[in-house]
Amino acid sequence: MTPMVRELVHHPGRPGPAEGAALRAWSVLFDVLTPVGGRTGLQLTMPRNDRALAVAHGLLTTPADLRTLDEWAESLYTSAKTVQRAFVAEAGMSFTDWRTQSRLYASLRRTSPRSEHVRSC
Repeated sequence: MTPMVRELVHHPGRPGPAEGAALRAWSVLFDVLTPVGGRTGLQLTMPRNDRALAVAHGLLTTPADLRTLDEWAESLYTSAKTVQRAFVAEAGMSFTDWRTQSRLYASLRRTSPRSEHVRSC
């Protein structure tokens, strides 16, 4: 995730921004992430570690899953530190950043003009 994308992702959630400013930040974010041609500028690297990969697949399958890293780790009979280290070492970002980026992917897929979901609305 580039520094600009990271700032744009976190900007609307900061305390105090006016609604208009948050909407403009999201608009810029989607412009950056969906360049001409519809291909996203996001790159989501999958971890190789079995436990981190299980978490990644779970989040890709259900982007709205609200489990914390501790809850994921407990369900996999490992420590949160182990999973976190695997995400940083193998995916190049923290669990939190990876989850945010995977959710952005999911939202872009659902809002793409070529999406079945959008065409059916």
